[in-house]
Amino acid sequence: MNLSKWNTEELSTTFDRTHADQIASAAIRTREKAADAGEHEGVSPINFSRFTVLEMEGRTHVDTATAAYHLGRKPQTLRVWATYENGPIRPIRVYGRLAWPVAEIRRILSA
Repeated sequence: MNLSKWNTEELSTTFDRTHADQIASAAIRTREKAADAGEHEGVSPINFSRFTVLEMEGRTHVDTATAAYHLGRKPQTLRVWATYENGPIRPIRVYGRLAWPVAEIRRILSA
């Protein structure tokens, strides 16, 4: 191919557009895959349909994932609160598992 007859600026612009289109297409595919998998941007993949609305919650204590969902935090944040006992809420430990009081979650959210 003889490039001497091609305008260099035109080649550069064509390449930039093609490259931009490829990047945009890859981003769209990634978002579609994340949506299909139930993932949200910046949030670990959690099945949000498994959580009960807090007003309808019948249990006195909930697990870490449920408490984190209602408090708008990641589960690891609540685990750190439990370890250092420095969070706004303290769990009880049941056979090595953390149980977070629903009444305290409601109190925090209403403040």
